[in-house]
Amino acid sequence: MTQDRDYALVIGIAHYPHLKSLEGPIKDARRVADWLRGPGGLPPENVKLIESQGKDQERPILQEVNEAFEDIFQRAETQVQQHPHEPLRRLYVYFAGHGCSRERRHIALIMANANKRNLNRAMNATEYRNALARHIFPEQMYLFDCCRKYDDRITGQGPEWTTGVADEDVQGLTQVVMYAAGFKQAAYERSMSWSVRRGLFTAVLMEGLQGAAATRNGIITSAGLASYVQRRLKALAKREKVQQCYTGEVQGEKQYFVLARGAQPWSREVTITLPSETTRIVVNDEHEDTVRMQAVAPGETQVVLDLTLGLYTIKAEPTEASVPIDLLPDPDGGSYHLDLRGSHG
Repeated sequence: MTQDRDYALVIGIAHYPHLKSLEGPIKDARRVADWLRGPGGLPPENVKLIESQGKDQERPILQEVNEAFEDIFQRAETQVQQHPHEPLRRLYVYFAGHGCSRERRHIALIMANANKRNLNRAMNATEYRNALARHIFPEQMYLFDCCRKYDDRITGQGPEWTTGVADEDVQGLTQVVMYAAGFKQAAYERSMSWSVRRGLFTAVLMEGLQGAAATRNGIITSAGLASYVQRRLKALAKREKVQQCYTGEVQGEKQYFVLARGAQPWSREVTITLPSETTRIVVNDEHEDTVRMQAVAPGETQVVLDLTLGLYTIKAEPTEASVPIDLLPDPDGGSYHLDLRGSHG
């Protein structure tokens, strides 16, 4: 199984004895780890989970993160030795906690032992990414649920393992990076429908991984997930009256990763009010491929469709009335209402 060659480091820091503590990161990290071990298909022993230990304990520190990486490297190298014809595939790195940035491509992940005089007790995730580009895994996915507020004092520390300037990247390298917030923005926690606060980014990330970002044939890709998170987080932040927008980047040979197959795609009912002369409804997806055609009986003024979440253009023929829609989940489970009367493509 391909996922046997995948590994993950998942970090959740909620407790900061000398800084403001958070509520969501531990539970969010556990949800991500559970998905990786479950639908993500990774063997449990390939998923390393690090959590903060208590309100008064200054853990984890960066040394524990380095030790976790070293454990992953040792396991992965042993696997290669035992199965030389089955190369390693993917590394996931997830972090939830405090963070900040000094520039657009930089992010420092704050460890639990940080205090106001020692804020550089942090992980320079950008330097880690640069070093990991030369280390074992050709596919690397980074998920950062933390603030990216500007702070030019905090650089963070790079990794301990040795790499040289002349060292080449792993053959076939691709890095997919997903940030909870744009440069200089905060990343927020909210209770919403849960009994405890959760990170907005991880909330929509998990929706996507659980099927909201799945295609009609049940495939979840990193590109589809990024599109869903961007659109859903924008809508959710607006509803919660906060400024937070997803940002991300892809560098390398591949445009996307396949994250899961066989997922049950989320769908929603769409109720469409039609122009009187409509004879057929045509539904095109964001790639302009036709995904649905349905005849309309004479005199029928309304139809109901069940569509997988996504971006669509719905057109009434022969009137050419059309409307683009972004079909996202509804917390109340209600139908999406669309009126094509008077609309024109």
